[in-house]
Amino acid sequence: MCASISSYTNTVTLMAASVGSAFLYGITSTSMAFLNKIVIDVYKFNYPLTIMTIQMAVTFIALRTLDYFNYIKLSPTSKKSLQAFLGPCFFYSLNGVLSLAALGQMNLTMYSVVKRNGPLMTMLLASLILKKGFPGRYVILGVLMMSVGCIIAANGDITFDLEAYIFGFGSVISQSTYLILLQKLTDTFSTSDTLYMNSILSFPVLFLIAGLSGEYRNVLQYNRYSEISFLIASSSLFLMGSFLNFTLFLCNSNNSALTTSVFNPALIAGVTINLSGGLVYTHAKYLESKKKKDLNTNQNNIDPENGKFHLNGGEKLQGETKSIYLPEPTAESKLEERLP
Repeated sequence: MCASISSYTNTVTLMAASVGSAFLYGITSTSMAFLNKIVIDVYKFNYPLTIMTIQMAVTFIALRTLDYFNYIKLSPTSKKSLQAFLGPCFFYSLNGVLSLAALGQMNLTMYSVVKRNGPLMTMLLASLILKKGFPGRYVILGVLMMSVGCIIAANGDITFDLEAYIFGFGSVISQSTYLILLQKLTDTFSTSDTLYMNSILSFPVLFLIAGLSGEYRNVLQYNRYSEISFLIASSSLFLMGSFLNFTLFLCNSNNSALTTSVFNPALIAGVTINLSGGLVYTHAKYLESKKKKDLNTNQNNIDPENGKFHLNGGEKLQGETKSIYLPEPTAESKLEERLP
């Protein structure tokens, strides 16, 4: 009896951890997209390599600080562990740069649509890299429906930019790849260690690429550092970027790469609200149409000869049609209407 209770408790705990980490990642990633859009579009700080480099630095400092005060325990780095993370870190950095580049040229709605192709790419790559085969047919059907919907939505984008879409789909491929590579390492490394290794390897690469591209020269010439609102927005972006990395690795360790790419509570809420709005609109238009039809019917029931208003098929008095008498206007009433 005690063993069954303990097993049930463990199952509930694991389920809560899986759902909770997926929900947290979905909320954080959605908030991150809005912050990126604000900093890049509103404040014109369109320097993706610099943003990614600072986020890696913030992540490294935060983890070392937490380890120093014994809130977490980081494993010692070794040549073997660093080699294990070379592949995931490369595709992680590539995904970050491509995502920011796509956001700089694409509206937020279409960016979200393009990123919804992630589950299909993750499912295909997982079967090739992890060699676990394809999931069930209903899972495949759901993933295919999401991708078809994304293609249909993209065809309706009046601001279509080929380069932005190339960046966006490149981001999808690189994100799916590093999620799958990370999934292979979840049994060996904790979430904190994964995040720590990622920051160690990604920071020097991003720093070097940003310097070679000449981006730092433009960053130094940026003229809005004195604005308090920009400092708040950019600081939030750097901190949220570090927290996003944590939630991503946590979700990937508690679930699978496919679950991480599929789960998006903001998308679910958005679709639900959209459908609800459509139902409310349809009902409101029906009531307006019915009211207009009733009004026209009542106007047609006025007898122009005797001034009677008949409610045919409506309100009746003792089985007879109720009539309302509209008195003819007198000469005095007509004169009063003409006077100012």
